Amino acid sequence: MTTKILLCLLVTLTVGSMLTAQAGIDRTKRAEEIQAKARKMDLLNQILPLLLTREQLDKLLPAVEKARQTARKTQIAEYDELLKLEPALDKSLKEAYDEGKVPAQETLASVSKTYKTLDLARNIIINQNIDLVQEVLEKELTAGQKKSLVGALRPQLYDPSFDPAKMTDEKRMRFFIDVVLLDYHSYDVLVELQKRLLKK
Repeated sequence: MTTKILLCLLVTLTVGSMLTAQAGIDRTKRAEEIQAKARKMDLLNQILPLLLTREQLDKLLPAVEKARQTARKTQIAEYDELLKLEPALDKSLKEAYDEGKVPAQETLASVSKTYKTLDLARNIIINQNIDLVQEVLEKELTAGQKKSLVGALRPQLYDPSFDPAKMTDEKRMRFFIDVVLLDYHSYDVLVELQKRLLKK
């Protein structure tokens, strides 16, 4: 009887731990879903005032999708570069924990160089993606829509170092493209808007 009780308690504790872990995963997933909805609402707050037409969305969406694909390829390339660092990082961590050795300057320099290289490459890709979308906006938007776009955001709220008085309309447009139209959730928002326009 005692053995059965102990086994039952062990099973109960194990299942309880699994359920607790699962509940944590579920809560994290739900939190991410809610955060995504909040971000999409914020994006709509910036995009809807532009009054984009179906024809304009037809031209804009391919550019945004192409930018997304380029960003994905960049992430994969970054991942591959980070994998190359892992053996040296593992070695340094093991020596630090087991022997109290301070990580070698060579390893630290290699990590720093990799991060700087990735950051430089990422910024180049970001600017190329902005160029791609900007070309479409410059061609397709009306003067009124462009005026609405460049006045939509307050850059200093995103980065206190920005001085709005020194930002040209082109810089404001590029900032809008980067923060809004190239946001991770923006493509889905634009697709949904296009669907709604198709129904009208």
